[in-house]
Amino acid sequence: MIRLGVGLGAVAAVRQALGGREPDLGAAAHGCKLGGADHVVVRATTAKAPVTERDVAALVEGGVLPVWMSIEPDAALVAWALAAKPAGVVLAPAPRSAGGLELGTRGPAVERALGELRAAGIATAVVVDPDEQALVAATGVGAERVELATGRFVGATGEDARVAAFRAIARAAATASALMLRVSAGGALGLLDAERVATVPEVEAIVIGRAVAARAVFEGLARATEAFGRRIGAVAPAAEEEGS
Repeated sequence: MIRLGVGLGAVAAVRQALGGREPDLGAAAHGCKLGGADHVVVRATTAKAPVTERDVAALVEGGVLPVWMSIEPDAALVAWALAAKPAGVVLAPAPRSAGGLELGTRGPAVERALGELRAAGIATAVVVDPDEQALVAATGVGAERVELATGRFVGATGEDARVAAFRAIARAAATASALMLRVSAGGALGLLDAERVATVPEVEAIVIGRAVAARAVFEGLARATEAFGRRIGAVAPAAEEEGS
């Protein structure tokens, strides 16, 4: 069964815009759990805003759902993750990037971060572009799991461009599997985009953030999460159960 991760960045951004302590990320995690999410994702930056150290610690200690931190392969952020001890860490490019990490220049930092995190018993993944070169580079730095960046697919204009971008994701997922890499996907996905990506057999998990939060404004977080999980689960190919 395909798994659903829900990004809490939009919830944290609303809190920052409003000021004060609400909406609470712990309560958001509860809503995601009620809706059937498998884990939550928080984006941590060196600015420590809108997600703070206290946020991450509370989510991890609360244990409502497994917590994945999304960070750049920066030494200070890796140290934060090592101290917080989340279930997993996704090494990602700078916020609002449409693609994956540039492993040519950042390869040594990524390899070092992966080693430190795995030594601490923390699961890891690397955000990569959906192309063979990026996947080969990911194996070269020791990645065991990749998150295919879907921003180019989401941003493609015209059906021909969207079909080409989707086919790139499907080919990359198959190549990743052949390279013994586990595969997830995420990046600005809406509901219809997520449904399409969920049909790719090798994709084990999909991460959605803003689209869930946007729907939650009208339906509540639990119902919005459930709707996304139900729709991607309905189209995902059947697969044997694997460990997380």
